[in-house]
Amino acid sequence: MQPQQFDETESTVKPSFLVHENPEVRSAATFATLSRLLAAAVSTLDVDQESARRMLTRAVALLESGDPLGRRRRGGLAPWQAQRVVRLIEDGLGRSLTVEEMADAVRLSRSHFSRAFKMTFGVAPQHYIAGRRIERAQELMARGGETLSHIAVACGFCDQAHLSRVFRQITGQSPKNWWRLHDESAMPSEALRASAAA
Repeated sequence: MQPQQFDETESTVKPSFLVHENPEVRSAATFATLSRLLAAAVSTLDVDQESARRMLTRAVALLESGDPLGRRRRGGLAPWQAQRVVRLIEDGLGRSLTVEEMADAVRLSRSHFSRAFKMTFGVAPQHYIAGRRIERAQELMARGGETLSHIAVACGFCDQAHLSRVFRQITGQSPKNWWRLHDESAMPSEALRASAAA
């Protein structure tokens, strides 16, 4: 079984067994986050126990945060707003995406949107986007066949150095080390040389 990686930010994929019919209970990220944290922890346990422990700790913290079902808190985004902004982020991972653009999409002022987003997702919009970009980069790295510089541009980073810096901030390791740990055979030798400089 290939270990899964969790970027420690919210995710957008909802497992069907966790989606509630009641739209007020439905969250754009909480269920997916719990599911991905637990799945990644299980698949990583044999390879990297420290990462698995961190993922499980985050899952416990999310469950203890008071509302694991992701019901809308007072002041957070409405379910339709959360879904729309997540869709906008997913569609815009390869380009620059501003807080103003996201706020306009859900008909809120920039400052109100930023507060509501953080209340709903637990992180600021730009941190959420950075986490999703790193997760996308990990998916592309795991597939192989691309250099790290191509992956960086495809995920909306300025260059390979920018990707490497943000990757290390979020995962605690360099792209090269992550790549080796998760599937060294998928990393082409030229990509290994390119990422060694990072």
